[in-house]
Amino acid sequence: MLPDALQKIANFVTQSWAMAVFTKLIAEGGSTGDILLPITMLLVFAATFLSIGLSKMKYV
Repeated sequence: MLPDALQKIANFVTQSWAMAVFTKLIAEGGSTGDILLPITMLLVFAATFLSIGLSKMKYV
């Protein structure tokens, strides 16, 4: 439904990866092998944001 440019931008948003997991599991009845890439991408986002957050913290 979205233009190609917006679909490419959506790959940099965590919600699109989470929706991919829900869609594959619930709507399509997929298995855990089907959600390996979206889960991996969500873990990469989590690690990235955690490292950025830790680097910005000021220790007192």
